[in-house]
Amino acid sequence: MKKHNSLLAVLLSVAFNLSAQHGPAFTINGYISNLSNKKIYLGNKGIGYGPSFQLKLYDSVFSKDGHFSFKGKVDEINFYSIEIENGKGWFAFLLENAEAKITGNADRIWTASVTGLKEDSIRRILIRSTERLIRDSLNSSSDSVQQAVNRGDTATARHFSALNQSYFKELALRKYKFVLAHKSSVASLFELEDIAKVLGKDTAIDLYQQLDPGLLSHNKAKDIAYQLWELDKHTQVGSYARDFNLKDRNSIPVSLHSYKGKYVLVDFWASWCAPCRAENPNLLAAYKKYRDNKFDILSVSIDQDSAKWLQAVQQDRLPWKQLIDAKQEGKQDVAFLYGIQAIPMNF
Repeated sequence: MKKHNSLLAVLLSVAFNLSAQHGPAFTINGYISNLSNKKIYLGNKGIGYGPSFQLKLYDSVFSKDGHFSFKGKVDEINFYSIEIENGKGWFAFLLENAEAKITGNADRIWTASVTGLKEDSIRRILIRSTERLIRDSLNSSSDSVQQAVNRGDTATARHFSALNQSYFKELALRKYKFVLAHKSSVASLFELEDIAKVLGKDTAIDLYQQLDPGLLSHNKAKDIAYQLWELDKHTQVGSYARDFNLKDRNSIPVSLHSYKGKYVLVDFWASWCAPCRAENPNLLAAYKKYRDNKFDILSVSIDQDSAKWLQAVQQDRLPWKQLIDAKQEGKQDVAFLYGIQAIPMNF
């Protein structure tokens, strides 16, 4: 949670209803020591995010001697976060329409604590059962892999990499047991993706089918259902690719369907992704070699900053169509439809 992203890339959301209205609502009262009178943001960073994540700010308030308060209403329980203006890191929690209290230290905001939120207290059960494994085993083995790679010791790097994978499996097994014990908890929904990645889709499907039916209307449940049952139908060899329509650098809509009759490489990337930028010269070489044989490339950027995207396109001298996957409220983004978990990724 120490990762910090510039607030300049964060977009205000109109979908988050903070106006007074009928029905249950939430109140967050907080005190952050060493904060003084600074602005605090309520956002959606949660516990982390993948390449297709859209950063948003929902509200902001000025603290008074470290005290602050947020009020509003959420349509469903989900991950939210607070962070300090020009501060480092953020604190994530599952927010529901209830009265909550947050306390922490401005210098270590990610270590704050929250009370009054039932679902988040359930999630803390999992955190307590896995924090030692993550701290003492996963983090140390990951550091050892990097250290071995840096000194060119591939044998030791492979050893710690294998050890790291065993720790990931143990972590996934603990998450599996957690979901079995909390089948009616929203917190369980957010663990199924990791379980599927490590223990396999069949295991995740079995768990999903055991969840309380009341959870299945949650948007996260719908996303997971797509990944478990529908995604392979559109991304496996021999299947029909899902059509999409995005705007190019001149704001002109371009569809995948318009490339019918050509061999098309659909490439997902971003300006801030170093491996993506390193791969661009190889794509350019392939484009020049095969473009006369009905071959084309269609690049889909998941950048949130369109200026940096356009700058990277110009710097890397990419002549083919460049699209940006700017998520719109109420619509699924293309990176999600294609199951993009890491970039660069292409089809």
